[in-house]
This record gives sequence, C-alpha cells and structure tokens, in this order.
Amino acid sequence: MTLKLSLFHLNLYFQSFNITKKEMAAIHNLKNNREITILPVDKGRTTVILDTEQYEKQMDEILHDRNTYEALKKDPTEAKKKKLKTILKQLQDEKKIDKQTYNHLIPTANIIPRIYGTPKIHKPGAPLRPIIDSMGSVTYNLSKFIADILKPLLGNTDYHCENMGRGFLPMEKNLACINRTKYLFKTWNYALKISS
Repeated sequence: MTLKLSLFHLNLYFQSFNITKKEMAAIHNLKNNREITILPVDKGRTTVILDTEQYEKQMDEILHDRNTYEALKKDPTEAKKKKLKTILKQLQDEKKIDKQTYNHLIPTANIIPRIYGTPKIHKPGAPLRPIIDSMGSVTYNLSKFIADILKPLLGNTDYHCENMGRGFLPMEKNLACINRTKYLFKTWNYALKISS
C-alpha cells in the first residue's frame, strides 16, 4: 500500500467520527475518572453515571447477602476445570461428542466469572441488579454450546416471552412469563453447575 493510499484511508477513518475533538476529549476524561462508574441501566437503552464509592458500597451489600452468596475458602476454578475435562473426555470416549466438539468445549481459560450491577432506574432508589459475566470462564464454551442446542426450542412453549417491548400481553400471560422466567433461570443455573 502506498503512503498516499494509507493517508487516504486514515483521512476516511477520522472523517467517520461524528463528534468533535473536544467532545472526544470529554468522553476520554469521563472514561478515565475513577470517581465515577458508567453503566448501562437494567432495562432500556440508557447509560447512567454513578458515584464509584456509592456503587461499590451497593455491590458490597449485595455480595454480603449470605442468603444468596457464599464466601469460598479457595478459588474453585482449577477443580471445576479438571472436573469438566474429565466429563468431556468421558463423553468423547463414549462417542457422545466428537473430537472437534471436545476440543471446542475443553476449557482453556482460567478466568473467574465477574459480577457487576446494573441500576434498576424504574424502581425507587435505583437498586442494582447483579449480573454475572462468565465470558472466558471455564464453562463459557459449554454454556454457548448448550444455548445453541436450546435455541430452536425457544418460542415453542406457552411461557416464552419473545420481546415484551413489542406490545402488551394479557395479564395472565405476563404473569406466566415472569414466573416461568424465574424458574427457568434457577433451572439453568443448576443445569450448568458442575460439582467439584
């Protein structure tokens, strides 16, 4: 590629921004400000800015709820990884999965799932909804694999909510969707649990 062509592509790249340099600098300053935390809200397409100290205090309160979370004495990641490898090897040996699937599902990363909270701005006091980010964790590829298997089944039950934003369902169906979602979430967690 010639220098002239490279400069042409670089110029096109910079022309594609629809904000000024001053606005870009302001965004950069916000991003690097440790006193604030920028988050998406729980429902909707809105972004909020929270005081980091207040956000961390709320997250700490959530994590110290012993009815929901349990403090572990040691990191279970390696044990979970070893157990999953054993199960996958057994499935491969029994010809229930092929070599390619085995290689895809075998955990390679040791990333611990991370938790963060999204503010429920539609509720008084905007409490945080805890979100577990398992991207890159030991069971991440397995979760995606199972989700792909289940995907064709979605929408084939009376309790499937495709998109609540498209309109309102009769009250009984709304309640059925909410209750079913609650139970599906619990089932999903238990289905993916790998005992050590």
